[in-house]
Amino acid sequence: MEELEPGRGIWGPRSRPKVLCLVSLMLALNRLADAQSPTLSISLVPPSTARLSWPSSSASWQLIFTTNLFSVDWQPVPQTPVPSGDRLVVSYPITNASSFFRLKPIGGGGCVFQATPAVITAGASSTLTWCPVVGTTYTLSPGGTSVSGGSVTVSPTITTVYTLTATSASGVESSTTAVIVDPCGWLHVTNWDATLDFSYSLAPSTPDYNFSLNHQGHVTFHLVQQAGSTPTDVNYFGFAPGGTASLNDREDDKTVPSHTFTTTENGSGLPLSVSSLSLHVTCTNYDFSYNVVIDATTVTDFGTSSGEDGSGTGAIASRPIHVVGDTISDSDQVPAEYPPLGGDFFVPSSHVGQSMFNTGTVNNSTGGKASVSWSFTPVPD
Repeated sequence: MEELEPGRGIWGPRSRPKVLCLVSLMLALNRLADAQSPTLSISLVPPSTARLSWPSSSASWQLIFTTNLFSVDWQPVPQTPVPSGDRLVVSYPITNASSFFRLKPIGGGGCVFQATPAVITAGASSTLTWCPVVGTTYTLSPGGTSVSGGSVTVSPTITTVYTLTATSASGVESSTTAVIVDPCGWLHVTNWDATLDFSYSLAPSTPDYNFSLNHQGHVTFHLVQQAGSTPTDVNYFGFAPGGTASLNDREDDKTVPSHTFTTTENGSGLPLSVSSLSLHVTCTNYDFSYNVVIDATTVTDFGTSSGEDGSGTGAIASRPIHVVGDTISDSDQVPAEYPPLGGDFFVPSSHVGQSMFNTGTVNNSTGGKASVSWSFTPVPD
């Protein structure tokens, strides 16, 4: 059982032996003088290990500790931070009655050991820089190589945490920084070409209604990276500069015995600019949603009108990525639903198509399925 000792950032025993106390470490100690300091997270890994982590984008910050909160003797933790997703993680064995942790910027005054760029593609290079001090020798690990001059170029093939050890008459001090090797294979791709094909046909009937639906679409989109994308969580949004789509729908309303009201909707051609496709990609999965709108003509017993109409709306829920860095493509039979229940769905988004559900002629269990296929291809910058 974990107990909280209010007001202190302490790992240590309370009144019972072998019971560890986990307390939030988000103290002023961790803020230092920089309002933009990263957040340090901590959790207990039973029986006696503290898991501390902070964003890998803050690799120029160093984890330090002390066993006496009132001491000036704060030391770097001996463990090397290990990258895990978009965070740096240290697993610290708890051996003392109490331990205190905080992050400090390496170098203190804005001159820090850092990598530029911090994220690279496989085969590319990053430059590690620091501020050399007279009378100090520097060793870079992994490798244990002696370095000088304030910079060195590295080309890691996998994400690597580098440690710079400075030795002088004052003692030994170590600093760390990470070079993240593009974990997704498309991190530096800012443009994609996408193709979406769908087909949905159904002709249900009841004593009161007859429906005949035929939705077809072949649509191309261009996708551009959006602000807020990260190395492990990439978001794209697309518009419709090309492709074709069509619909051919009919509804016969027989609820009035003396007359059958007929509504037809027909259209084809270039998807309109209000069409959309949004793609979300992580290192391991992707999902997307779309809405294809075309010009259509609607004919009823009361006249003819033209305007925008939906040819198809849908979503594909999370799918695993099988080949990193290559074209993402697949196909599936997707249930027709209105309103959609979430997950994979296709909405026959014309007025007639939705009326088929609204009248109870079909429901989400009997609406059939649409054939949907898709591909997303990276476009070189």
